[in-house]
Amino acid sequence: MKKVLKVAGIILLIVLALLIILPFAFQGKIKEQLTIAINENVNATVDFDSFSLSFIRNFPNVSVKLSELSVVGVEEFDGDTLAAIGNINVAVDLMSLFGDEGYEIKSIHINDPRVMLMVTQDGVVNWDIAKETAEDPEAATEEETEFQLALKRFSITNGYLVYDDREMDLYTRIEELNHTLSGDFTADFTSLEIRNTTIESLLVRFEGVPYLNNVYASLTADIDADLNAFAFTFKDNVMHINDIEMGFDGSFAMPEEDMVMDFTFSSVETSFKSLLSLVPAIYSKDFEGLQSSGSLSMNGFVDGVYNEENIPGFGVNILVEDGMFQYPDLPAAVTDVNINARIDNPGGDADLTVVDVSRFDLDMGGNPVTMRLNLQTPVSDPQIDAMLKGKIDLARVKDFYPLEESEVLSGTIESDMTAKGRMSSLENEEYGDFLFEGMLEVAALTYTSADFPFGIEINEADMNFSSRFAQLNAFSMKLGESDLSATGRIDNILGYALNDEMLTGTFESNSSFFNLNQFMEGEETTEEEEMELSVIEVPANINFTLQSRFDRILFDDLEITDATGSIIVADQTVQMSNLRMNMLGGSMVLNGTYATHDVTKPQIDFNLDVNSFDIAQTFNTFNTFALIAPIGKRASGNFSAGFDLSSLLDEKLEPVLPTLEGGGSLSSSALTVENSPALVGLADKLKMDRFKQVEVNDVNVSFEFSDGRVDVKPFDVNLGGYTATVSGNHGFDQTIDYLMGMAIPREQFGGAANQVLDNLLSQASDRGLNLSAGETVNVGIAFTGTVSDPQIGLNLGQSAEGGRQQMQDAIEDAVRDVVDDAREQADEAIDEAKQEVGAELEQRASQVLEEAEEQAANIRTEAKNNADEVRKEAREQAQNLEAEASGPIAKAAARRAGEQLIKTADETAARLEREADQQATNLLNEAKQRAEKIRQGEE
Repeated sequence: MKKVLKVAGIILLIVLALLIILPFAFQGKIKEQLTIAINENVNATVDFDSFSLSFIRNFPNVSVKLSELSVVGVEEFDGDTLAAIGNINVAVDLMSLFGDEGYEIKSIHINDPRVMLMVTQDGVVNWDIAKETAEDPEAATEEETEFQLALKRFSITNGYLVYDDREMDLYTRIEELNHTLSGDFTADFTSLEIRNTTIESLLVRFEGVPYLNNVYASLTADIDADLNAFAFTFKDNVMHINDIEMGFDGSFAMPEEDMVMDFTFSSVETSFKSLLSLVPAIYSKDFEGLQSSGSLSMNGFVDGVYNEENIPGFGVNILVEDGMFQYPDLPAAVTDVNINARIDNPGGDADLTVVDVSRFDLDMGGNPVTMRLNLQTPVSDPQIDAMLKGKIDLARVKDFYPLEESEVLSGTIESDMTAKGRMSSLENEEYGDFLFEGMLEVAALTYTSADFPFGIEINEADMNFSSRFAQLNAFSMKLGESDLSATGRIDNILGYALNDEMLTGTFESNSSFFNLNQFMEGEETTEEEEMELSVIEVPANINFTLQSRFDRILFDDLEITDATGSIIVADQTVQMSNLRMNMLGGSMVLNGTYATHDVTKPQIDFNLDVNSFDIAQTFNTFNTFALIAPIGKRASGNFSAGFDLSSLLDEKLEPVLPTLEGGGSLSSSALTVENSPALVGLADKLKMDRFKQVEVNDVNVSFEFSDGRVDVKPFDVNLGGYTATVSGNHGFDQTIDYLMGMAIPREQFGGAANQVLDNLLSQASDRGLNLSAGETVNVGIAFTGTVSDPQIGLNLGQSAEGGRQQMQDAIEDAVRDVVDDAREQADEAIDEAKQEVGAELEQRASQVLEEAEEQAANIRTEAKNNADEVRKEAREQAQNLEAEASGPIAKAAARRAGEQLIKTADETAARLEREADQQATNLLNEAKQRAEKIRQGEE
C-alpha cells in the first residue's frame, strides 16, 4: 500500500509539474496559430493586448484568455471600431491539442464587449470581414475542421451593442447586457437554458421614432434543440419589458435557407400599470407610487416562412379597459383609458398588413381625447380611416402630471380632424375620393422651464385641413425677445406623413426682432471663441417658398435690419432671390444657392452686391473678405463690392479654400491704411514715414480668385497724394507677389530719405539714367513674401515729365528693373543653395544611419535583457520546484521538470535574441537604402 501511495504521489507530482510546464511549451504555438488564422481569414485590423494559457483554471480543459481585443475596419470603414472586448475566456479540450482534428471549444465567456454593427445607406455592412475562402472543397474542409464546437456554456457580462441600419433608418442600442446560455452542443438533441439574460437599457428607434426608449428587458427560456435539423422548440419562456411580463412559446427551424417560425405570446401581467411602464415620461416619474387601475390584455403570434420573397404571418392584440392612473399628491387623474388595437398579417406579403386602432379614448383631468385609426395596404397604396378629436386646457396639466418646479404651462389646444381614403386618390389629384378635413387651434399658449428659460408664447395658431392642402390662417408667436408671425399653405401633408412624398408649401412671415443668439445661450463660450456652426441638411422631399421680412436680426455681434427677400427650399437646395438687408454700416443684396446633395460637402454659389460696408466691421466679421483682400484688416472707411463666389463647405460651414473661386470688383472713394506691414516696410525702405499711415483715394479694383490665389488686375490709385499703379496676386495662404509703380516729386525727399534717393540715383546712373533734383522720381516697388512679413525691393525709372504715357512707361521700366533684380537675387540664392544641398543631403543621410544604428542597438539590448529575464525566471522556478519537493523521488521528478523548464526557457530566450538580431539587421539595411536615396535627391 505504501508503494502504491508513493507511485501515486510521484505521478501526481509529475502531472502538476507538467501542468506548470505545458503552458510555456504550447503558449507560443497556439498564439502563433491564432495570429496566423486571424491574419489569413479576416479583412480587418485585429489586435489584442495579451494572451495567456492555464491548465489549472478549467482542468481538464485548457483555459485560453485574450485581453483587450479590438477589431477595426478597413476600406470604407477605415478607422471605425467594429468591436472592443475587455477579455475573452475560452476553455479548450486538453486532448484535442494533441490530435489532428482541430481544437474542441468547451465554453466561451466574453467580458465587457462593445460592438458597433453598421449598415450604410448603400446596404454595405461593416461586419462582413471574413475573407473569401478557397474554392477547393478539400481546402475548405480543412479550414472548417480547425476548430470543433463542443460548447457547454456561453456567457456575456456587461455588453454594449449598437445596430445602426442607415438603409432602413433603424437604430438599436443595448446597454449593460448580461447573458448565459448553457447546453450540450455535442449532442444531436439537447436542452438549452437561457438564464440571467438582462438588458438594463434598450433603445429601438425606427425612422426617427423611438418605439422603445431606454427600457429594461430580461429573458428566461428553455429550448429543446435538434442541432442536426437546426430546429428549436421554446417552452416555459418569460420575457420582461420594464413592468410588462410576457410569456411565449413556439418553434424556430432553418432546414435550408428559409426560416420557419411558429410563436405565440401573451402578457402574464394584466394590470394597466404595466403598460404605462413603456411610456418613458410616466416610467421616469414616481412610477412606484403611481396609483392605477384597469385591465390589460396583450397577445400575438408569428407563424410562417421567412425568406427574401415571403414574410411569416403575424399579429398583435392590445386591449385596455377602464384604465386610470394618478400621481401621488396630485388632485386629478387620467381616467377612462380604453384602447382596442390590432395589427394583423396573414403572411406572404407585407402589403397585407392591417393596423386597426378601433378605440383609443382617455380623459386627462377633464380634458377628453379620442382617436381612431385603420390602415390597410400600407406598402402599395395606403388606405386610411382616421380621426382625432380633443381639447386640452394646458393649465390643468399640472393637476394630473408632475411638472418640474420651474415649468410653467398654460393655454389651450383644440383639434378635430378626419381622414378617409386611398393615397392614390391624392396622387392622382382625385380629391373628391379622399376625405380630409378638420382644424387645429392653439390659443394663448405659454411655456417656460429651466432648460427653456426665455420661453415660448403662441398667441394664436389657426390651421384648417382639406384633402388638397392645409391652410395656415394665422400664426403669431414669441420666443423670448423674438417674435414671428406667418400665414401660408401646405400641400400633401398625408402623402408626406404616410408615404414620404414631396411636401410643398408657400409662406409669408414677418418679424420685428429675431435674436438668434438666445438659441445658443446654453453653449458657454469665452470672449475669444466664436460660435461654431454645423451643416444644416436640406430635406430632399421638401418644396417650400418663403417670402419674409425681418425688421431686425441679431446674430453674435452682427445686427441686420430691414431684411426682405424670397427663399425657395427644393431639391436639397436653398435658393435665395434678392435678399436685401442693411448691415455693417451699409446694405447688401444676396442671390445664390446653398445645396446639400452631399451632406458631408455642402456647396454655395453666391452673388453679392455690397454697398458702403464699414471695412473694419466687415473684415472682423467675415473671414472670406480677409482672404480676398487682406489689406482690409489694416484699413478703415467704407467700400462697395460686387462679386460672385462658389465653394464647398466643411462641417463648420466654412469654405474649403482649394474649392473657393469667383471674382468681381471692389471700390472706395477714400480709405485710410495704417500700419500695413507692406507699407510700413516701404516707409522704412524710403525713409518716408508718411507711408505708415496713408490716405488711399479713388480705389477701383477688379479681381479673380481660384486655386488658392487672388489675381488683381492692374489699377491706378491715389496713394497718400501720389499716383500709383498696382498689379499682382496673393494666396489664401497669405503669400504675396505684387508690383507697384509710383511717381514721387524729387522735392519730397529730405533728411534720411535723401541718402536712400542718392543710392537709388547712383544705381540709376549706372544704368545710364540722368536724374536731377526737381524732377519727378519714378519708383518701382516689388512686394513678395507674406502679408505679415513682406520682402520689398526698390528701383528708379526715367523722368516722367513727357506726359502720362511716358510716365507709365517709366514706371513699368522701374518695376521691370525690380523684377530683374529679384531674379538675379534668386539665381544667386539658387547657386548658393545648390552648394549647400549636397552637404545637407549627406548630413541627413548620416543622421538616418546613426538613428538606425541606435535603434538596432536598442532592439538587441532589449532582447538580451528579456532573454536573460526568461532564463532567470526559469531557473528560479526550477529551484523552487526542487526546494518544495519532499523525498528523493519527488525531488528527482521536480529536478527533471525544472530541467525541462530551463531547456524550454533557453530555447525561448535564444529565439528572442535571434529574432531581435534579424530585426536589427533588417532595420540597418532599410536605413542604408534610404540614405542612398537621400544622397541621390530622391527623398
